[in-house]
This record gives sequence, C-alpha cells and structure tokens, in this order.
Amino acid sequence: MIRQCHAALIPRLRAGQGADRYATDALLVPPSGGGPIRGRAAIATFLDDGGFAGLQSEPLHAERMGASAYVVASYKQPLAAGGGPERVGTSISTYAEDHGDWRIVADIYGRQLVPNVLDEWKECRSSVDRFDRLIVDVRKYGFTLITGLLTAGSFLFAKADAVAVSDRAQVTATIVLMLLVFALFTVDRWLEVLLRVAVRRARDIEPPLGIRLTEVMSGVAERSHIATWATWLYTFFVVGALAFWFIPQSAVVSIVSTATSREPRWWAVRIGLWFIVAIWSYHYVTRAGVEDQKLWKVVWDDRRIAWMLIVLVAFVVGSTLCVWLCS
Repeated sequence: MIRQCHAALIPRLRAGQGADRYATDALLVPPSGGGPIRGRAAIATFLDDGGFAGLQSEPLHAERMGASAYVVASYKQPLAAGGGPERVGTSISTYAEDHGDWRIVADIYGRQLVPNVLDEWKECRSSVDRFDRLIVDVRKYGFTLITGLLTAGSFLFAKADAVAVSDRAQVTATIVLMLLVFALFTVDRWLEVLLRVAVRRARDIEPPLGIRLTEVMSGVAERSHIATWATWLYTFFVVGALAFWFIPQSAVVSIVSTATSREPRWWAVRIGLWFIVAIWSYHYVTRAGVEDQKLWKVVWDDRRIAWMLIVLVAFVVGSTLCVWLCS
C-alpha cells in the first residue's frame, strides 16, 4: 500500500502540488542539494517554484512498521528544463500515519549509492565466475595438450636411435614443449590476477551490504594454496619434458659431468631450469602486485621455495661458466 501511495504522489510533486502529503514539520532535502527545507509551508513554496519539475522516481523497496513506513526509490531529474543532462540518485521517504492518512515526515534525495554498489557487486561476482571458468578451461585443454605431447615425446625419445632423430631436433622439441608450458602458465596467471582483483573488489563492497560470501569463499581458497599448487603442476610439466633426455639412459650421470658437459641434453636441462626459475618468478611478481606487497616480503613468506630457486640459479650459472672456462 505504501509503495502505491508513494508512486501516486510523484506526478503531483512533478506538477508542483502535493504539499498536503507532507507533515506540518516535515523535512525535505531536495535533489539540487540546496540545503534542507523545513515545514509544509516552505515545501509548498519549493514545489510552486518547480523544484520537482521533470522528476521521475521508481520505488525500489517499501516497508511498513506499525504507524510508520519508509520507501527507498531511485530518481532522475533533468538539470534544466527541456531535457539534457540528468541528476540521478536515491531517495528515502519516511512516512508516519496521521489519522488514517500517510504523510511524509522526512524526504531525502541524495546521490545514487545503493543501486550502484549492488550492481557493481553483482558484476564482480559475475566476473569471478567468468574468470574461474576461463581458468578451468585453460587448464583442462592446456593440460590435455601438454600431456598428449609428453606422451608422444616419450615414444619419440625412446626410439630416437632407431628412427635416427638428431640431438639438435630433440633439443628443439624439448625447448618448444617447455616454451608451450610457460606460455600456458602466463595465460593462467594473468586470468588468476584478474580473478583476484574481482574478488578483492567484491570483498571491499560486501561489508556495508552485510554480505560475507566472497570473504568466506576467498578465505577457503587462500588456505588451500591452490595457486601455489597450480604453479607446482606447471613446474612438473617442465621436469617431465626434461625427463625425456634420460629415458634411454641406463647410468646415473655424476654432478661433475653434468656441470661440465657440452652434450645437447645438458644444454636442454639448463634451459629447462631457467624456465622453472621464470615460472616461479612470474608467480611471485603477480602475487605481489595483486596483494599490494613488496616482492621481497612475498618471497620471504615462502622461504623454502626461494632457496630452491637460488640453488637452481646458482647451479645453472655455475655449470655454464664451468663449460666456458673449460673450453
């Protein structure tokens, strides 16, 4: 009932009438923001001067509580007669029952807050769902492709001698496969960054709305360390590509020969280790950017992985220098 009463009042206000629907000591804060207007007589003068000319209002929510009620509505009003730019916002009208009639005791027009925030929150949730689906698709199809290539490569490398595949061709195939893994990882991480940005914005919006959906879901996701596990999976793919070089080998190669070897397979191993370093470096750089933290702090939180990367870099650089110095 109160919703219909308010909707019927808008055309009268637009025509400069309806002051009788306000209480004697009513308060009006007009859309123009010219300061509060108090009392029915002052409100009638405001209406006579065309204060609500061109006003359009759509009730969003109405509720009655005993002898009082309120209506939340979105409104728009032309800034000048004849159209043009519009003033858009949200109004809150408080009603009180007066001998069977409903009269406005406070009518406040302000900037558009609630609808915009709700719409933005809905868009954030839609973006989260969209990016999540894209990440699933990238991993599903990408992992299938890489697994297929690894399987095909295992047969090729196992029969390399029989089919007369040159070392250069094997090195090229390995590097291309590792490059594909790294390219897939960069796409995955970029979608992960966009997902985290949407989640972060949704969490910022939710507290004033009394919603905790994104906070709870993101908390569970963070505790599961799913992003770190995904990075490990890409690392294992690179390791799998490097393992091809050892399928035909029956003996264990010593660390010294590994460091000083000029064989093509060891150059492939060194390049593969650089790919692993690049994967984890990109992981930490994007994570630091999303979390608004210093890179060193993010790396320090995962000290064991950081030490692993340092050892890998030292091994690759040291072995490469050793080859050059021994040549």
